[in-house]
Amino acid sequence: MPEPISSSFRVDPLNYLGEKYNAYLAKMYTLALSEPTEYLQLRENVKETVKRTAVTAIYSEYYSILTSGKTSNGTCIYGTTQYTPNYPEQEVNDFCIGAAKSLNEILDKLCDIIIPDNMNKIMGDKIGANKVL
Repeated sequence: MPEPISSSFRVDPLNYLGEKYNAYLAKMYTLALSEPTEYLQLRENVKETVKRTAVTAIYSEYYSILTSGKTSNGTCIYGTTQYTPNYPEQEVNDFCIGAAKSLNEILDKLCDIIIPDNMNKIMGDKIGANKVL
């Protein structure tokens, strides 16, 4: 049986107002402006890691549920092992690939939040200015 979810929580007002994120963005801007190549490499590494991990996990999770009726950690979704969906593998793959594609699009947005893409313009402007000098 799943653990009950606690309804009490405490809000960090600085985080709620975005101050911590703004401080983080300031560090990213500094990195983007001072080391544009390093920033771009960091962005690509983050995107690759996040996508590889999440897309692989969602594919595996859905595949397991649709074929065995169990989650990837072995938890039976029915509470009993007497039921097994045995969904046709081609259909399973189609479903799982569709979920992975949808998640991939969501992860692009996630990565733009944690390592903003709009800094590419700032970096491009700086690199262009350096070439002129």
